[in-house]
Amino acid sequence: MKPGFNGLLDAARQVYTEAIEDVYAMANNYRALHNLPSLKVQYNSKRGYFFTVPVSVKNIPTIFGSAAMQGKKWMISTDQLETLNIRIKESLKDIYLMTDRVVGTLMGYIR
Repeated sequence: MKPGFNGLLDAARQVYTEAIEDVYAMANNYRALHNLPSLKVQYNSKRGYFFTVPVSVKNIPTIFGSAAMQGKKWMISTDQLETLNIRIKESLKDIYLMTDRVVGTLMGYIR
């Protein structure tokens, strides 16, 4: 659905976009603050957004909580990132619901 068609849907999309941008800004901040140039942002549908660093990184700062190894990477996160993941999931849920309503309304006009 094109932007401008529904103001509430546009607002929900904006919240979603800003939350994703916040994840990448957070990663940049952690890279600099904790001297982790190899920190990367990853996503999967089960965990949401999380960070990875190579297993060669031995001293993972405590802000990242527990680390889980997957292959040759540590999967790490922070409370702040988990909060963003919740906001992202809620935004997506809002987007899906609003889109469904708008499409349902349009279908009513077509019938």
